[in-house]
Amino acid sequence: MKKISKNPFLIEVERKFGKDSFEYSAFMRGSKKFKITKEEIDDRYNLTLKEFAYYAQVSGFKVLSDADSLIIFKE
Repeated sequence: MKKISKNPFLIEVERKFGKDSFEYSAFMRGSKKFKITKEEIDDRYNLTLKEFAYYAQVSGFKVLSDADSLIIFKE
């Protein structure tokens, strides 16, 4: 795993929802789910699904995965 200065999961959440949007607030509260594919993670961050899932779990989120994507949510 290469060294990254900021949690790539949080960077991706801000990129997808925007920092000040209602969707961002809903996701952080747990009323919205987030799906990301293997290709998106590899293209943007050069990480595997497992590595990206680790960053999401460290941030306090639950992760469901299959071979091609992750679904991330908060309970």
